[in-house]
Amino acid sequence: KISPFKHQNLFFSYLDYGDLISVYTTDSRPLSSINNTDEIFLLTGIANSEPLISKLKEFASGISHHQYPDHHPFSTKNIAKLASAYARAKSAVKFIITTEKDAQRLLIPELKELLADLPVYYLPVMAKIHVPDEAWFNKIINNYVTKH
Repeated sequence: KISPFKHQNLFFSYLDYGDLISVYTTDSRPLSSINNTDEIFLLTGIANSEPLISKLKEFASGISHHQYPDHHPFSTKNIAKLASAYARAKSAVKFIITTEKDAQRLLIPELKELLADLPVYYLPVMAKIHVPDEAWFNKIINNYVTKH
């Protein structure tokens, strides 16, 4: 149903998730290191968290989602609630995971103080072009940048 003009190109993209990266330390771990018995506390302040939740459900069934509106400025009350839920959880292995965008808001000193001793990670995500068209897409971008 998409009918681009002759001068337009059509490319299909997908989300590609990286390794979990610690918000407060230099630690990182593969997403695949999470298993079905682990518990995830997901903290989001994004418009659509469904793709992220779907990805995490591939690895762990226990996901406690602390969801806030897009661009929400996390308060100490929000983060204290998350830390309290984490402390009450009985799972032997548990993580707090957030988005790369939301992780930046957790660097505020009063929020960091509440979470610094907990395993808080962000999950980087990149948009990628499907392989058959990736080289052509990159060529178009490189040509444009070279011209301008």
